[in-house]
Amino acid sequence: MTRDRPEFDPRCLLRLEGVGKTFQMGEVSVEALRDVTLDVYQGEMLVMVGPSGSGKTTILNILGGLDTATAGRVWFRNREMTTFTSTELTRYRRDTVGFVFQFYNLVSNLTARENVLVATEISRDPMDVEEVLELVDWLRLSGKLTVLSALHDLTAAAQFAHRLLLMDRGRIVAAGPPIEVLTEDNIRRHFGANVEVWQSPAGPVVVPRRQVSTSPAH
Repeated sequence: MTRDRPEFDPRCLLRLEGVGKTFQMGEVSVEALRDVTLDVYQGEMLVMVGPSGSGKTTILNILGGLDTATAGRVWFRNREMTTFTSTELTRYRRDTVGFVFQFYNLVSNLTARENVLVATEISRDPMDVEEVLELVDWLRLSGKLTVLSALHDLTAAAQFAHRLLLMDRGRIVAAGPPIEVLTEDNIRRHFGANVEVWQSPAGPVVVPRRQVSTSPAH
């Protein structure tokens, strides 16, 4: 049985409250997340960035119902996912969440439309490409499409994110618009890299020099 969420904000789609996650590897305990609190609002594009091992994928797996927290509480709208049974988690994943796993990559030199066309070539009964793209546009413009992503490419993150979360060692260390999060101090401190200024749609942001992309965006 789930408990109702106190002071429920109808704009908030997902919430983590003091969430922790510890993996047991033999006699060794690995703390992947520590006391993470996060709100994800309907219609926003939220991107998590951070060094490898900082906890980005763990958060995605917990919010997507693929894994469970070992501490804290997780909410989907006004329902507490922390108390979901395995059947309820399966139903949540099936009916609510769409996953794009990191190893199923888009073709980087193709546009969004061309990537969809590639999928239709290998499907026995494909959807019409224009209908797919119109549906995505409708969901985006109507504020019904929420995107939560974890990226290592900070130039891509700065390009399309409404809000960035910078993670390090299982904690959220900075949050806000890309131009506020991707500062020279943050990049040097958490990525330990030489930096370069990159012009994003919102203005200049700082990214690791090795990640600056010169290829056009699609």
